[in-house]
Formats: sequence, C-alpha cells, structure tokens
Amino acid sequence: MKTALHSTLAALALGLGAFGTASAQTGLNLVPNGSFESRNHEPQGQRNIAPNSDYDDLSNWFNVSNTPDYLTSTTPVLSSNTQYNTDETNPDGTPHQYAPFFPRSGTGCASIVCDPPGVSTSEFIGQHLTGLLASHVYQADFYVLRRPTTTSKSKVSLTVHSAMPTRNYAVGTILAPTPYASITSADYITDTHNWTHVTGTFVAQTTDAWIAIGFEGSPMVSDNSLEFVRYYPYGGSGPVQYVIDDVSIVDQGCPPTSGNGGTLDLATDFGPMADPQNPGSINNYDDYCYSQTFTFTVPEAFSRYATGFQWSVSGYDVTNTSEVRNYTENGGTMSFTPVSTYPYIYRNVNVTCNISYGSCPAGACYRSLTIASQDEDGNQCVMYRAAPTQEPIAIYPNPATERIMLSQKVEQAELLNGSGKVVVQQFGASTKQGLDVHSLPNGLYMLRIIQQGKVSTQRIQISH
Repeated sequence: MKTALHSTLAALALGLGAFGTASAQTGLNLVPNGSFESRNHEPQGQRNIAPNSDYDDLSNWFNVSNTPDYLTSTTPVLSSNTQYNTDETNPDGTPHQYAPFFPRSGTGCASIVCDPPGVSTSEFIGQHLTGLLASHVYQADFYVLRRPTTTSKSKVSLTVHSAMPTRNYAVGTILAPTPYASITSADYITDTHNWTHVTGTFVAQTTDAWIAIGFEGSPMVSDNSLEFVRYYPYGGSGPVQYVIDDVSIVDQGCPPTSGNGGTLDLATDFGPMADPQNPGSINNYDDYCYSQTFTFTVPEAFSRYATGFQWSVSGYDVTNTSEVRNYTENGGTMSFTPVSTYPYIYRNVNVTCNISYGSCPAGACYRSLTIASQDEDGNQCVMYRAAPTQEPIAIYPNPATERIMLSQKVEQAELLNGSGKVVVQQFGASTKQGLDVHSLPNGLYMLRIIQQGKVSTQRIQISH
C-alpha cells in the first residue's frame, strides 16, 4: 500500500480530456537515472554524492547542499560507519547499518536530511535536465519514505529552476535562484513503512532546467507522536531523514486548453435585470442594467498554464470615459463600469480574451451580453439598482445557517450566488416565512428584494 499525496500544483481538474499536441519525448522519463540504479561505485560511505563530498558514487545526480547519501541494497555493511546508522531499520522492519538499504524499486535510492529551524545544513539533491519544450506541461513524480530517526517531520519538494540551484546558507531550506515551479507534498510526510507518492505538474519555461529535491521553504517541525527508534546526538527532536526513489518527469504536451475556446466567468453588482411587472419571469433574459461593475474572469482551467492574456471589448469604447469608467485589466481578469447606453436603449457587448500558451496554440474565452438603460416594459434601470424601500426591511440573521428572515412581507425576494445565479426565490406572502438556505454551500451571496418597483440588495454570508 502506498499513500498518494497531491502536490501544490497537482491534479488538473479540467475535465477536458488528454493534453494537447505532444512532442517526441511524450511518455519518456526525462530524468536520467531517476531510479538511482546507475552508479559510479558501490557506496563507499557517507557523503558520497558529488561534488564537495567524500566520494562520487552516484551517476547523474549532484549534491546541491551539505552531505546527501547514496544507498543501495547490494552494498556490504560498512563497519566504519556503523555508528552513523545504528538501530535504523529497513521498510520491512529488519535492521540495517549504513548499507545495505532496500529502496522502493531496484537496488538504489538517495537519502536526505532536514535539520531543525536555525540549522543551515538541510540536504538537497539535483539534476540538470535538457530537451524540454517551453510551454509544454510536464508531470513530475517521486516517492519518499521517512526514516524513524527522530520525532520530527517535514514536507518534501521537487523544485524547478532556471539555473543551477544553490542553497541560501542564511536560511537552510531556501534555494537560489527562486524556483519557477514547485511540486510539494500536501502534508508533512510521516509514514515510515509505506512510500509516499508526491506528484504534480509544471510548465517548462525554457528548453533546459535544473531540478532539486529537498525541503524548499519547509523547515522541520517536531511531533512527539511519531515513530522513533533511534536517538541522534541532538536528541529526539534532531534532524529527520527521508529516502527518495523513482523520480520521473514526463512531457504531457501542450496544455489541454491550448487551441480551445471557453466561456468567461461574469460577476456583476446586481445580476441580470428583474421584471417587477412579471415577477414569475425573473431573469428570463440576460439583460443587465448599466452603471454597475462587470467583472470578467478566465476560468482556472484556461488560466492555469497561460503565459499571457489579451482582452478586447466590442459594443463599448473602453477608452471613452463618457461611456466606460474604471476599465482595468489584471492578467486573466478584466472589469469596467458602463455609465451610459446613449444614444441607444440597449448595447450588445462582446468580450473576448485571447490566451497565450507560449509556443503552443492560443486559446480564447468569450462572453456576450446586453447592457440596457431600461427593461422591456420601459422601466428605467434606476428602478433596479440599490434604492431604499419606503419602509426599512430588517434582514436577519447574518451570517445565516438555516433560514434568512425578513421583518415584513415583500413582493419578491431572491438569493443569488457569486455567479449571479438565483438559488432561492420567494414571492408575496411566502416571503414573511423567510428563505430556506440550509442546503446551500457556505459562501457569500447577494439578497435582492423587490418592493414597490424598487430593488434593494444586501450581502449575506451563509455559514453552517
């Protein structure tokens, strides 16, 4: 049994099928000697991953910092190192000294140590990768086993760098240059019997990159509940040892949204128009009153791997402050406030965001809507913006858990979610009984009350 941990970059929740155009490298592990089977020499002792080490026993991998170790199941016990590993155990519970050690697969693996906070000797191993394709998505996987050396734990990361990483000795778990991607275990790794799978994805920025495996930004913490069979000279809260095996990085091709289209998310202050002349037909068309802020957002599935965004709007001149104010672009989000529909009652508006994915085909997201100064019955939009009713209406409780109560009967009350969708609606006398919200997810909602042809709104927090 192996425990699977999701990384900070893991799990594409895209629902769009396979990745896009792939390269000839798709499906191949780009990490030379990712299984630690190739060696220059059987382990000769501690500190055996070059450079700045006593030995150079492991092929391809290099020592980013301090003294990581190469371990194998085929090396005889080294009597000169028995003190270093006395009382440690293999995953099957059998004792071992410095060597042999039984990896997850094959005969080789690497050992790294995380030191307590304030000690700048935590260990990292690294590799230089070539043959990557910029803008392609890469799947990274590796396996970790905590050794029961002390009552301590840490998270473990695979980081991706644009240049050879070195450790910042002022902060023992920080590397330079800053990684442009990090695949980190979602939780502290504590299992000493089953290998923990850490997995995630990243987008290559250049054709070559450096990776490091260690404790980037994740210092060790103590946990007295952990299995503990051996005391370091520092005591039970001293350094914690982790073993790494089966590292792979595989090209997944272009992002799945590359070359595809989608729909922009839309949020507004008050949602679509209401129609007090026909309450039962609320939101039966997608007209929106002007003089409220419209915010368009590229869905996360499209923005996740994007390298650039280009917005365009038709139906309004967003540079003309007599038509639009507060026009703002911020990456995958754009917003503006239309201040007029003159000389028309309606303006048909089309919003497009072209999404770049580097060398991969671009994608795009769209949204069309109608912005109006009056409704189909000729009522001016001022009737639909926040305006006080003739008699104040008390709304309680807020936050709500089971029901939102109103102090008086109103013509219509409706609750809208963050996407502007009506999720609860009451008319006339039934509004005095309140709105049942016990089944709604926690979050921020907009309560809209229509009374005597006017609309008032209030934000409501639902918290069960």
